[in-house]
Amino acid sequence: LAMSLANTDKSKLNTYLCSLRVVIFCKTIAINCVFVKIGLCLLIGFLKMLTSIFNITRLNKPIGVLLLLWPTLSALFVGYKKVPPLDIMLIFIIGTVLTRSLGCVINDLFDRDIDALVQRTKSRPLAAGHITCFHTIMLLFLLLFVCLLLVLLLPVKILSLSIIALFMITLYPLSKRFFVMPQL
Repeated sequence: LAMSLANTDKSKLNTYLCSLRVVIFCKTIAINCVFVKIGLCLLIGFLKMLTSIFNITRLNKPIGVLLLLWPTLSALFVGYKKVPPLDIMLIFIIGTVLTRSLGCVINDLFDRDIDALVQRTKSRPLAAGHITCFHTIMLLFLLLFVCLLLVLLLPVKILSLSIIALFMITLYPLSKRFFVMPQL
């Protein structure tokens, strides 16, 4: 009789422990689900931000980069009178992509109020509210910093020329307000 009582207590204890393990397992899964949901929300927000950055820099429309690469690479080949060194070509190719993106960001900052009213431009990230003005300005400074790093890899004379180029990149979006002619 004592043995059967002990076995019954063990059986109840095992059942209780099994129930406790199930509860702990379910709570662990619930907590993990919450963390997974939070992680997915953060990932989705990050991906939306990356998409907005990709769109505001017009990297989704590579024709502008190609149009700027043509004279850039042509000038390099003419200037070197032979095939330029690969590192110089890479600096200029990356610089072309970054400065075109920089010009697009500057343009969108200047035209953020106007773009929202124009059918062709109202879906741009800044005008549509997909990215904030603060984030756009931070992106602008990031692009400027990376461009500066690229320029510092080149001879010192290029630094003064790049300052002139930055002035022109900034002025171009503003000139549309004063000169009635198609954008090139």
